[in-house]
Amino acid sequence: MSEARESRVVALSALALLCWMVVRLVSGADLYDGSHIVALAQRIAQGDLLFVDEMNAQAVGSAFGAPFVWVWTHLFGQNFLVLAYRWFYLLVAAGVGLFSYRALRAGGIRPLIAFTALAWALVITSYHVWGISYNTVPTLAMVLATCCGYAAVRGPRERAARWLVPVGVALPCGAISLQSLAPSMVVTAMVLLVLTWRRGVWLPLLVSLAVTSAVILSYFLGVIGWSAIKATIDYTVDYQAPRSTPGERLSFTTVSWLYELIRPVRLPAVLVALVAVVPVVPRAWRVRAAVWFPVVLGLTSLLALQVDGINWMRYGGSIQLYTVWCLLPLALWWTWRHDRALAPLLLIAAPTVVLGLPMVAATTYAGPWYGEFPPASVAMSIAVSVAVLRFVAAQGLGAKVRAGSLRLAVIASVGVLLITQLATNFYGNGAFVSLVPAPSPGPYAGLLSGGRELWHLREVDQTVRQWVKPGQSLMVYGAVTGAFLITGARADTNIVWLEDFADIGQVSVDWYRRTDRLPDVILVSTDAVQGDGFEAFARRDPVLSYLLPHYRRAAGLETFAPGQYRSQAGLIVLVKQ
Repeated sequence: MSEARESRVVALSALALLCWMVVRLVSGADLYDGSHIVALAQRIAQGDLLFVDEMNAQAVGSAFGAPFVWVWTHLFGQNFLVLAYRWFYLLVAAGVGLFSYRALRAGGIRPLIAFTALAWALVITSYHVWGISYNTVPTLAMVLATCCGYAAVRGPRERAARWLVPVGVALPCGAISLQSLAPSMVVTAMVLLVLTWRRGVWLPLLVSLAVTSAVILSYFLGVIGWSAIKATIDYTVDYQAPRSTPGERLSFTTVSWLYELIRPVRLPAVLVALVAVVPVVPRAWRVRAAVWFPVVLGLTSLLALQVDGINWMRYGGSIQLYTVWCLLPLALWWTWRHDRALAPLLLIAAPTVVLGLPMVAATTYAGPWYGEFPPASVAMSIAVSVAVLRFVAAQGLGAKVRAGSLRLAVIASVGVLLITQLATNFYGNGAFVSLVPAPSPGPYAGLLSGGRELWHLREVDQTVRQWVKPGQSLMVYGAVTGAFLITGARADTNIVWLEDFADIGQVSVDWYRRTDRLPDVILVSTDAVQGDGFEAFARRDPVLSYLLPHYRRAAGLETFAPGQYRSQAGLIVLVKQ
């Protein structure tokens, strides 16, 4: 197939992929992570400051989406807000994908291979949550850095500046959005500076890095102030400390992934990968194994869902990382022995896997099962996808069918990716075919939900509309961050996602004393209440014990039951006296 014909096929495939993504956009709605990133953006859009008012470093990523939320809510109110936020992300991701595709093409990567690598990079998001956030901003930054950096190193020298300036803007933005990835992104920038220095095209990258970093530092140190940033860091470290230490999280994640490699349901995929990566295996077998690996991995992941109900490979981010680990040896062997042109791509991708992945694992409480790792794994996913597909294209089953081998690999990998994405949704929404419309009108209008999440959406929507009037402020105790979106209530709390942080809750009390911002309504998710009941819990908790004298309990105590899961919980309503 000629490259011109391939380009036409890619254009049609990209259109089909966008249509599929539109369907995926509406599937799944939750009141937690999927709403949290929008609630953070809404808070910044309402005028609150990072670190000063919202003491959560994750808000930095959502701040990039705050201008869109401001425009949307001023034009349309809260209606369709979550869907619109997802659409905004889709448009940004599509723009990044198109620009990155052109960069890979400028670096000499053929159309079908570039398209497939970027499909695996951009369709997958952490937690299956779509929207501008602390996870997606660094993911998009690494996509740009990997593809555009490669184009600057391998493409026409006179066009290098075109590719390097976006990299210099993207990397600092990604680093501040997910701070645990910042050291590896600094190393990525250093690798790119060395590679471009050898070509004599390093200056545009250095200048764009310096200017963007200077603007960011000026804002955070001049407007926010180091004291507020340090207070947020200390607060975060303190309230996470009782859960587990960074070393415990890293070791748990490592052991979990090693266990996942040897589980019986995974052995078929591991064996197929071994066939592909061992050089002494006959060429035809290795090609077939590389082509069918994603199919086997996808089918076993779906099988594990049926066997376990929930497992660590249910999310696309975990499947992406698993693919990287299994096929990286093949990519390295192919590049070293036959395709040295891909060496810069692997070098650019290496820091976020070698340094960034352990740091993300050590600083996230989510563990390995929510597919948290795309910011750290996406660069190597692109490099491995390109190398493996070039291996398939060059080592096909005879010269006449090499193009057929490549097409089969593309169809298998992208098809399985899309199927596994629709097989599950975040939390308990259920499979796509079982979803029904979420409550409407309101921020979740236009979305589909199901299972226990649908019940919870309806319960929280009804409670918030009854007790929180437009223009009132709100504090939510518990993970039900979507409550802020239903009426657009201003967040009068030091952190949108406030839970039982034991004695560390004194930081929230200090925030209330400093700002004199008492919320009009407090909603306490009953899953946060311990078994001896609300009154005893409120006396022990620093935040509630400080606030309770100013409020009366209006409703919700009847929804409490010990040991509730959060999507089974109701809301205890406290209104200001």
